[in-house]
Amino acid sequence: AAPPASTASAAPPPATAGTVSVSVSPGWARVSVDGRRLKGSTPFDAVELAPGSHTLRIEHPPTGRVYLRTVEVLPGQHQHVRVLAR
Repeated sequence: AAPPASTASAAPPPATAGTVSVSVSPGWARVSVDGRRLKGSTPFDAVELAPGSHTLRIEHPPTGRVYLRTVEVLPGQHQHVRVLAR
């Protein structure tokens, strides 16, 4: 007799990450993505993120201001977030 047909479906391929760059003018800033602080300070050239919505918290110590930005990351795409700190 033939073995029973498999009813398991193949797992979908993993989603390709997108990238986000962050710059601040003037000066520099600390950046957190979804509550996780990135090492270092701006500029960040290509932060790899999973597809979907992400919240960026951009802290600009020279002015004491905090900027929040939401980015929608698409697979294989690059986005640039620029903050003019005043």
